[in-house]
Amino acid sequence: MVRLLAPKRFTMSLPASVGRIPIASNSDGIPVQPTPIEAKATAQPSGSDAAVDDIDRSFHAALARLTGGISPAALALAFADWQLHLLASPGKQASLAERAIQNGFDLVDAMVPRHAADPRARPACH
Repeated sequence: MVRLLAPKRFTMSLPASVGRIPIASNSDGIPVQPTPIEAKATAQPSGSDAAVDDIDRSFHAALARLTGGISPAALALAFADWQLHLLASPGKQASLAERAIQNGFDLVDAMVPRHAADPRARPACH
């Protein structure tokens, strides 16, 4: 026969060094003044703060349109990851360099004027 024990109840008491914090109440009709920190936190933003918030909001909206809603930090990390992988692949670097040189030669070849009567002339586009 298996006996199940009731779970123990844990209670947490405050250390003696922590005093009780009185809770402000308006039930006595006494006006409660907020502390300077509370007053600053609940204050309405000034005109310059609202303008700064508007500028930030419009900048973030334009940045979201530019990045397609993807975080700029995520894009930067992805680009850095791609760069590090390319840095560690000398074969891929050589292949890309060869392709860039070939594309450069093709561009120069396309810019050279050709005479239509020359049968050895290659077309500019292939």
